[in-house]
Amino acid sequence: MSRNVYLAEIVAATNSAGTLTTLRYSSDHFTSAISDSPPNTYYAPRIKQPALMRRDVFDAGRTFGASRVGYGELVLANPDGDLDALIDYGFDVQACTLRLGLTTATYPGSFTTLLVGTVEQPEFSNNEVTFRMRDKQMKFDRPFQTTLYSGNNALPNGLEGVSDDLKGKPKSKVYGAVFNVSPPCVNTSRLIYETGVCNSIVAVYDRGAALTVGSNYVSQADMEAVAPPASNFRSWVAGGYFRLGSSPAGLITTDIQQGANAAARTVGQIMNTVALNVVSASDISSVDVTSLDNADSSVVGIWVAEERTHASVMDELCGTPGAWWGFDRLGVLRMKQLLAPSGTSVASFSNTELFSINRISAASDPGKGLPIWKIKLNYYKNYTVQNNDLAGSVTDVRRQFLANEFRTVTAVDSNIINQHLLAPSYLLDTLYTVEANAQTEATRRLNMYKVRRDLLEIRVHVDETTMAAVDLGSVVTVTTSRFGYSSGKQFAVLGIEPNYAANILNLSLWG
Repeated sequence: MSRNVYLAEIVAATNSAGTLTTLRYSSDHFTSAISDSPPNTYYAPRIKQPALMRRDVFDAGRTFGASRVGYGELVLANPDGDLDALIDYGFDVQACTLRLGLTTATYPGSFTTLLVGTVEQPEFSNNEVTFRMRDKQMKFDRPFQTTLYSGNNALPNGLEGVSDDLKGKPKSKVYGAVFNVSPPCVNTSRLIYETGVCNSIVAVYDRGAALTVGSNYVSQADMEAVAPPASNFRSWVAGGYFRLGSSPAGLITTDIQQGANAAARTVGQIMNTVALNVVSASDISSVDVTSLDNADSSVVGIWVAEERTHASVMDELCGTPGAWWGFDRLGVLRMKQLLAPSGTSVASFSNTELFSINRISAASDPGKGLPIWKIKLNYYKNYTVQNNDLAGSVTDVRRQFLANEFRTVTAVDSNIINQHLLAPSYLLDTLYTVEANAQTEATRRLNMYKVRRDLLEIRVHVDETTMAAVDLGSVVTVTTSRFGYSSGKQFAVLGIEPNYAANILNLSLWG
């Protein structure tokens, strides 16, 4: 007789050499058929609780900000102690896949993949082994820059600094277009500075005044052998360096461009590049990258010269166009601009499916969900604020730029405060480099937030098809006599917690 069965496949490192094996468990007796892949494979019937993973776009009560790692638990029965040997295995950030299907179905083709995630080291009790599940976003907690300066220059040679200046500090990385950054001097004898690999070192400044640009070097050897004339600089962009022709009078800063052209300097393209440091191209939704580019093709820039994680860099990039990033249930990296929900809903919920519905406040957003009357966005970041010790030739316009970290645009609708006296405003830093782009985004966000927006927590009973269709970023429709939804209202899914065994979805919705 055919029955539904959950199958879990967990990858583990079995020894210090990192040898990998796949552990297989089921919620009922299951052995794959000879024609299955893998064939004739036994899945030990130990699953007590399929992985109940909670995933959210943002922190609870928020509609923007840092993304969150999904979490949950997969519980295996172990009353006989046969799983105790797993204590010595390495599971941290290894893959875990959960599928659901009939015991007689073809595996894996006729099974539904419920989630693809990672696991941490398991916890052992007398009768159970509990794997703490995380989605792949956990991998982005790794350091963004692991290449450090060795500090072993034998001056006048070397590009690694010396023991008492740069040793142990992370090397910088640049994406897009950045302005007035302070690059480290990696060779004090030859006055060589490192910017990180780029396409163009647009300008170099000494005490805020631009130096004369010379022709590019063709190699490291060329750069080390030939000094520029006094008050000049020359670049070796393939390596990410420039060299001065004379000792600086004060602080050296530079403007840099990375990316072959403007189309390569968008949030979507830079996020894709950063993500490829952590996951493979097949793990990234190329459709989402293109869609994000289409939604906002503005040139942005980010300079990272301190210890950070990949996740923090992705969050900063996403914050510029009001987007989010995270992994769907199949382990694919998604990135989407948060928009007012529209289009075709993937599911509809009415009183028939609804167990509960609660309208909550956006407790962590400005004004806790009240309509917003003013939005200010900072743009054109000056990475090195300079209020003094500037050269006499620096113009008043540039002095004003150097004295402030950002320039600011504002979008306002004063009519909102006629009805909502405590309507909030908010200020956000962005990576935009052009005023018009920042203004467009400020206006877009104001139009989205100046009207009533609802945050819901709902609990619904659904079939397996709907369970598989609803994911983060999906648009759903809620129809009920409550809260003015009698004609149906569309919402975007910002949080999801599926209970596969009971066919129940707990959803956080915004719309």
